[in-house]
Amino acid sequence: DGIAYGFLGSIDELAVYSRSLNGPELAAIYSAGAAGKCGAPPLPPACVVPSDDLVAWYRSEENASDWTLQNPGSFAKPRYADGRVGKAFEFDGSNEVVIPDVPGLNLDTLTIEAWVYPTVF
Repeated sequence: DGIAYGFLGSIDELAVYSRSLNGPELAAIYSAGAAGKCGAPPLPPACVVPSDDLVAWYRSEENASDWTLQNPGSFAKPRYADGRVGKAFEFDGSNEVVIPDVPGLNLDTLTIEAWVYPTVF
């Protein structure tokens, strides 16, 4: 396909935490499914309240904004697809989400969680 190192597929609800999440916390996020994490009202009935250690949350709802407002990103050649929770970033190997190098994301311990749907393995 001519793509050497690009990701093909969708990524939705990418979140970064400043500590390791435990098994029950990850299970709660997974179990919430399409309700996702709780953001601004109106809240879905089964959403999960994010940990206070959430330092970035890229919801991919037609932009690369960080819901915490601390680490804004930008989406080069944006494409969106239906995601697990609303919309998702759709990658075709030629586009990218760019997050600047900011002190808030220079973490010694962290968890990155997201819904990931590769279209090529």
